[in-house]
Amino acid sequence: MTSVIRTNIGSALLSLRKSKTLSMREAAEELKISQSAYSQYERGSSIPDIKTIFYASNYYHITVSYTHLTLP
Repeated sequence: MTSVIRTNIGSALLSLRKSKTLSMREAAEELKISQSAYSQYERGSSIPDIKTIFYASNYYHITVSYTHLTLP
């Protein structure tokens, strides 16, 4: 289950970042994290903490639920 969540979050972050034509550095700055951490989230090798998920939901205007991220 955890690997599915990492993959879903990573895929969502990648799609959202590309939809805004942001570099990883720019996206990381917006979410107040390092570029390295952002890269790990996109690749699915790490799961963002709740604060980062909160910043992402506000920045990308998405709703976050327990099982998935829903695009507007």
